[in-house]
Amino acid sequence: KILGDMCDVVCDAFGIDEFIKALINFDIDPIYYCQILKLCPIKDDGDAKFTNFGVSPKTGDRTTKFLLDCSFSTKNGTGTGSYLITIINPKAQAMSAEYWFEEKPPGSYTELIPLDAIQMNCDPKLGENHY
Repeated sequence: KILGDMCDVVCDAFGIDEFIKALINFDIDPIYYCQILKLCPIKDDGDAKFTNFGVSPKTGDRTTKFLLDCSFSTKNGTGTGSYLITIINPKAQAMSAEYWFEEKPPGSYTELIPLDAIQMNCDPKLGENHY
């Protein structure tokens, strides 16, 4: 009851996205609490399977705009979920981003995630290919 009231206040004031960010900052699984609050349905028979998982183009320099394809299909539908994508460059530097999605009815879905190539911890004075 208390968590539900808190969600109502926070969601009304700031929106569900801000509520989820707050839950993440407190290291609480946002999908679990979304399900407890009956805001996200529980889907125990979810059966999503990737139909395509790739990147286009396959290579590029630091100005390249990449597109990650995480397309999937499901016969039973899905509950609320997320993708966690981690990119590791040749110097073993990593960056991660998590993408959330709402429940999906049975069907096929194209999930395209844009990604700008960036150089982590780069110093432009050291040259174009330095990272």
